[in-house]
Amino acid sequence: MSLLPYVDYFYDLIGSHAYLLLNGDHDRLDQVMDYLKENHVSCVRSGVSKFPARSGTQYRWFIRITGNNGEKPNPDIIHDLMRDFRDNGKLQELQEHFSNRFAELTKKLQSQVSENRRLATERAELVQAASASSEQTVELNAELSMLYEELAKYEKQLQEKDRFTEVFLEEYEELEETRRAQDQMLTSANEHVVALRQELSELRSQLNTSSNSTANLASRLVEDVASILENLLPNVRFLQDSLQVITSRLEDPLPLLQCMGDIVQQKKRGTKVQGATQWQEMRFSTGQDHTGRLYFRVQDDCYEVLVSTKQNQDKDINYLKRI
Repeated sequence: MSLLPYVDYFYDLIGSHAYLLLNGDHDRLDQVMDYLKENHVSCVRSGVSKFPARSGTQYRWFIRITGNNGEKPNPDIIHDLMRDFRDNGKLQELQEHFSNRFAELTKKLQSQVSENRRLATERAELVQAASASSEQTVELNAELSMLYEELAKYEKQLQEKDRFTEVFLEEYEELEETRRAQDQMLTSANEHVVALRQELSELRSQLNTSSNSTANLASRLVEDVASILENLLPNVRFLQDSLQVITSRLEDPLPLLQCMGDIVQQKKRGTKVQGATQWQEMRFSTGQDHTGRLYFRVQDDCYEVLVSTKQNQDKDINYLKRI
């Protein structure tokens, strides 16, 4: 006979009937009933148990049983029969336990074997890496020596750059002093221009009384402005009627002077003049609007300059193309 599974049961004697209460699935119920019948115990009825046992435990199934003589079976007989379920159940539990334990130990052994193989592989790799590392150390030492040599060259270059920087800063300070002096000259020239503008205004007020006198004064004003600009900007040559535009068309010449200072002193570049090679253009305020135009180019360290307005732009560009 095969091993019987463990069964949780309770033998309950109620009044004139005897009940075997048990837990498990329906197959377990059928297995117990067959076993009782084989041992001459009749199973009168069976089904789902609706009431708890006298012990207070609620079981899933009930079997109403009787002996062959129709009397209640002796409890000792029932317990002896059910002991086969209990004892064989414990043996089965032990077998399952040992089987599980054996499987667990086998799995651990396989894991340990895999780990040992992995460690052996890692050891071989480490030995190989150590050998390669020794060779790399020799190469790195050679590279390090080369880096030290390059570092020494770099430090020498830094020292030379430091000396160059010192010279550059000295020259820059001299240029700054020159710029400040030129700014002061520009300020003085602007003050002079303001005074000339006032004089020009007075002269214009006298235009109705003496046109000849006005023409002479305007000519003298142009000469004065030319003299001032020649002293202030000796390397600038004004083209066409630039001086007349400065004295007669500009309400405020300071923006023009600042613009020329940016070109000559700061080496500032303008925008290219389309169609006029080598000529550049800068725009400035006339004191009334922003229609002032300054065209310039560098010829043999000399700045050639044309001062005009937007109204004459087409004519001025045609002139620049020809020279």
